[in-house]
Amino acid sequence: MVKQVIVLGLAAWTAVALAAPLRETGVAADAKWIVHGDAAGFRQTEVGKYLLNELSNPTNEALFAAFKSVWNSDPRTDLDSYTLYGATAAPADAVVILRGRHDMTRSTAVFKTNSTYRLFTEGRFSIHHWMEVSSVPTWLCGFDDRTVVITRKHELMRQALAVLEGKAPSLQAPEAIGGATNYLVAFANLKAIGGEAAQSIALQHAESVNFTYTERQDQVVLTSTLRATESKTAGKLTAVLQGALATLELNSEAKPDSADREALLRFIRNISVRQQQERVTVTAILPVTDFIALTKSRALQQWLGMR
Repeated sequence: MVKQVIVLGLAAWTAVALAAPLRETGVAADAKWIVHGDAAGFRQTEVGKYLLNELSNPTNEALFAAFKSVWNSDPRTDLDSYTLYGATAAPADAVVILRGRHDMTRSTAVFKTNSTYRLFTEGRFSIHHWMEVSSVPTWLCGFDDRTVVITRKHELMRQALAVLEGKAPSLQAPEAIGGATNYLVAFANLKAIGGEAAQSIALQHAESVNFTYTERQDQVVLTSTLRATESKTAGKLTAVLQGALATLELNSEAKPDSADREALLRFIRNISVRQQQERVTVTAILPVTDFIALTKSRALQQWLGMR
């Protein structure tokens, strides 16, 4: 249960770049979930520098070279921020906005090599469309010289461009989404996207969940907040999460002594669960050095189901 709440953030964090402050005006008003990352800011943090160093190996270099052959840029240095959002949980309804340096002239030449490629001109926008090998449609448009929008549906592309231009309603919910000091922000309206189907009891009984990642004073701060329908339900969720943490700690203590075991125990013991009316907040605060050691922990990877 605690795992599902924390995984929401950890899984997103490991996606390479963790948010110039989230531009609420760039997200459609009907969005039910959002993930936003500040790649430029994250690169300057201690964890960001560590992760970039870890990505520097022959296998990854080949992948980044392939990316550069299309965009003439390297996401490790040229991506400023990324935003993903959707009105439903279906991948086909997601909108992706990438901000940073890119070369549309180079990428357009590559797109045209696909036999299904078509170009649509709508107002000032050139919208590129093609079918992937798996017959999945892709729609892509350069909104300006530093912003690229990607969708799976033509109508979603039109809506996303209208929102960015200020011609369609945009989301204005800074309290739910998070502040400007976070390097990663994720939010989901669970009731709207079917959260009751989640494996976690905590997520099944929450109306919404948000996650933030930040670094301050040589510490990593991970925060996830569940919002219940009422304080009574929030109290029960608090008890469930605290019990799950205690069980996890007992199970970890029973394992043989090892550096991995100690790293996981330090992490568990630095997690707090507190209730404030209908909100339940799970917070983990760790020194940057401990957090980096934790990412290498086999015990944590097994707990998250990565091994």
